[in-house]
Amino acid sequence: MDKLQSTLKISSIRVPDTPLTNETPASDSDTFMINCYHSLGEQTQEHNPIYLDSGAGRTVINTFSLPVTVTHEGTLVFKGIHIHPVYYVPKGPVNLLSVSQLCDHGLKISTKSNMILVKQQEKVVEVFHREGNLFVMKLPVPTVYSVAITNHDRHLTLGHPNDNYMENMIKAGIISGTYTKSAYCEVCKKAKIKNRPHSAHLPQTKSPFFKLHLDTLQISPSNSKGHHYVLVIIDDFSRFNRIYCLTHKSQAESFIESYLNELKNKLNITPAFLHTDRGGEFSSKGFVDKLKEKGISFEQGPLNSPQTNGVAERFNQSLLSKMRCIIGQSNIPTSLWDEAANHASCLLNQLPHKFLNFTSPIDKVDEYNSRIEPKIDLTRILPFGMKVIVKNNTKPSKLDLPGEIMKALTFEKYSDSLRVLDPKTGRIKVTRDYTVPNHQISSIIRHPEETLPHESKLIIRLPKQSQPQDCSSSVQSNIVTNQESLTTTTAKSKDKHYEYVPYYEQPSNPVTSTINQENIIEGKRLRKPTDRLMLTDSVPYNQAIKDTSEKIEWKKAMDDEFKSLMTHNTGELVPYPDGNEKVIGGMWCLTRKRNEFGEVYRYKARWVVFGNHQEHLLHYFDTWASVGRNETLKTMLSLVVNLNLIAYQFDIETAFLHGSMDAIVYVKQVEGYEEVGKESWVWRLNKSLYGTKQAPRMWKAKLTEVLLSLSCISSKSDESLFITKNHTLMLHIHVDDGFLIGKSEEVILKFLEKLNLKLKLKIKKQPNQHLGYTLTWKKDMVLLNQSDLIEKLLKNNDMISCKPVQTPCNGNFLQEIKEKSEVINLTEYQKSIGLLNYLSQHTRPDIMFTVNQLSRYSTCPTSKHWIALKHLLRYLKGTMKLNLIYKKTKTTSIISELTGWADADYANAKEDRKSVSGYVIQVYENPVCWLSKKQSVVAQSTTEAEYISMNLCAKQIRWLTFVIKDLGQQIEKPTLFNDNSGAVIISKQASLNTNTKHIEVRYQYLRDCVLKKLLNVIQTSTTQMIADILTKLLGVQKINEALLQLHLEDHGGVSEN
Repeated sequence: MDKLQSTLKISSIRVPDTPLTNETPASDSDTFMINCYHSLGEQTQEHNPIYLDSGAGRTVINTFSLPVTVTHEGTLVFKGIHIHPVYYVPKGPVNLLSVSQLCDHGLKISTKSNMILVKQQEKVVEVFHREGNLFVMKLPVPTVYSVAITNHDRHLTLGHPNDNYMENMIKAGIISGTYTKSAYCEVCKKAKIKNRPHSAHLPQTKSPFFKLHLDTLQISPSNSKGHHYVLVIIDDFSRFNRIYCLTHKSQAESFIESYLNELKNKLNITPAFLHTDRGGEFSSKGFVDKLKEKGISFEQGPLNSPQTNGVAERFNQSLLSKMRCIIGQSNIPTSLWDEAANHASCLLNQLPHKFLNFTSPIDKVDEYNSRIEPKIDLTRILPFGMKVIVKNNTKPSKLDLPGEIMKALTFEKYSDSLRVLDPKTGRIKVTRDYTVPNHQISSIIRHPEETLPHESKLIIRLPKQSQPQDCSSSVQSNIVTNQESLTTTTAKSKDKHYEYVPYYEQPSNPVTSTINQENIIEGKRLRKPTDRLMLTDSVPYNQAIKDTSEKIEWKKAMDDEFKSLMTHNTGELVPYPDGNEKVIGGMWCLTRKRNEFGEVYRYKARWVVFGNHQEHLLHYFDTWASVGRNETLKTMLSLVVNLNLIAYQFDIETAFLHGSMDAIVYVKQVEGYEEVGKESWVWRLNKSLYGTKQAPRMWKAKLTEVLLSLSCISSKSDESLFITKNHTLMLHIHVDDGFLIGKSEEVILKFLEKLNLKLKLKIKKQPNQHLGYTLTWKKDMVLLNQSDLIEKLLKNNDMISCKPVQTPCNGNFLQEIKEKSEVINLTEYQKSIGLLNYLSQHTRPDIMFTVNQLSRYSTCPTSKHWIALKHLLRYLKGTMKLNLIYKKTKTTSIISELTGWADADYANAKEDRKSVSGYVIQVYENPVCWLSKKQSVVAQSTTEAEYISMNLCAKQIRWLTFVIKDLGQQIEKPTLFNDNSGAVIISKQASLNTNTKHIEVRYQYLRDCVLKKLLNVIQTSTTQMIADILTKLLGVQKINEALLQLHLEDHGGVSEN
């Protein structure tokens, strides 16, 4: 390390503003020395040696890299000693270090064998080895960040500090050289413009971490990891900062607790005060109570007065200024603003602070032995976005070039590894094997005149990127042919290379293809399954074990999971099987579960095996298992509010571990919990572990066996619906989530108590969350909402701040989407359509027709389809607070407890002239199922299209009749409404004529139900047709009327009585 420091210091030369000229006075000895120096002739500078010369009156250096053509005089820093003057000769053959100058500065020279030792107070600080008749010290070629650089380069490297700041750093000896006022920096002017500051006197504390200032900073758009906020924590005494990126503000409390625990564990310090504004993220009663238990006082300023939180607000300005500067100077996409934030936070901790009399925060806490983070050598910092060459250890061929051009981000806090961005794939890598090309720092700047690359037919982009980047030209222009012009910073210890793969894996630069799109067959499956339930978010295992803020929670969750595996006798530890037996691996699936407010209430860990490696008829046989139907659950909710029933929810813990295996399967031991001395052994499964192919079927069989033993019977209409023999209890099961209703709470609790003896349960009355729904219980009504799913959709498409519209689609929708143009953003379109389909089928029937239209183009979306999809998202933005409301029927003169409304739009599809069917089915006037679907045949008339739609609705009504009867309710003859007189007449009369005889036999089920008096068909007016919104485009007034008919109302407009 001493040798490395010596190398860096020797290459740091301070140069005055003006070069030496012929008029510069020089002594005779200096002139004689320079003449002798030039007489050495042209020698190689390949190894950049420096010779110790007893005959040289002055030190002469030739390694200064600025493009000057005349000799300069400067200062050489050697082991902390400033040697002056030093002559710089650009074309000089060698570097000479004057012995007399070393002696003049208090250093001693002594000889030993074939070496000359340079001593400072009897301590050897440098060694010169003999080569021939000369004593030499060889220097590696200095790196770009250690050579003498221009003022503007320093300005860019250190995050655009002002001129006074730079001068004070030089005076304090923090950086070497001289500094003059830098040139005009447009990035600074644009990034640092701000309002006039509020001045206020704030008393300073007397010790580190006695008082902390907190604030949350919202940044839009969200980054590639979905973060939308930054939590900042600043120490009042030292101005030391720590930041955390958050997805939701509710995460702030857990990160604050983690930081307090870190202070306690590392420094044995507990802050006395926490100062914040009156933000809701810091004001929960549970959080305040935890602080009181630790003896921490909580200071909060008044509402709408950020000036009272001045320390945090000023830090926010400094952080944002640095972030804008370093993003503005580089070609890094704005979706990686979290990397820029971490880099800016590191610089603010390492650089001097005006408030601290030009001492850095990290040095300030060091004075009190309170260092919480390591100090970084400023000469080691790379400019954000600078091109570096990274060694790739995964090259398929030994002849492939191991080096790849990437972009530096920031250093890891607790290691010597560098975080880099691969511009080809958009991945972030952490590596220690990198080199820095020897070119000017200023080359990282993104100039305004740079143009965007031309977009071709097939484009794959990194989502949420502000603009595509053409990396090919920059890579080609910076390839270094001379290998010795690079400085390798590979560490001496064992090589390690870690790679983090983000959620999206598309390259940032466009990938073009000349293949005709019409010849490409697109698969129906997305690259990544759609996130359906937005009340959870997953965390990679490697991140969880490193994340200091949640490491304890994840460890506890994994311990609980492993304990559960042992309790259920999931597997038997056996030696590794011989022969051809396959051993299957596994992985940790870690999930945060959130409540209706987005707050994390549970950390869930599951050990899941790779079931895709199982072989059919060897490791598994049958796999099918039924799940609960959405219509059944909604029917039960309607019964709850109309029959005054009591509702309970329960979750069965480690459900799949209850099912037994029907085949022999070997799996590896759980990662992190291998038995000591038997690490090579494997598990032979006794129970259906998560991930195995047969696990759902084995679990369903076990659950059915348990429920049958408790006097339950399974519905013939829905296998996931169970009813007690006397119909006192009704149970809906979806995998391991149960929804139980009944008249007597005592009977419900006794049943759950018996079930809990066989299967461990988590029970909740009138749940707020169930199967992705947010449920709000009020008197005689329950509200269903999926606003979190809508918010996720808006964030995914960068439309969280979009302007709302009043209709799901515009009037020219059907005409515009038939136009053919280039296919764009196929995967993103399919992901959005998947989420919209899920939303429309569960709580938002008002958008189902539009989603159905957009879904027809899932394999070939064009710009027209994207415009239509974004119009729909704008509509969802304005109607995010709509709830699907299940009310108690106020009138007693209803025609039937079960009613259906069927409608059709004749020849809706312009390309094949097929019609669209739509229906809504109500139980106690509450919508429980609905559908908008393109008909499979071409109807010959409006009457035929309506008749086909009625037949489709009749089949669903008939099925729901069986379900309601299984639920113990005796209903009158169901009613079906339609607004077409011809279709209604055909359904009641069996006569055939020229206009109806061609209707296929399969559509005559409706007439059969009417003739058997199983269904009552009634004609209604078009103005009263509830299903109208499912078949065609409507105006604003019609949409508002349809929302009321569908029980879609704003939460704020619902009364409590």
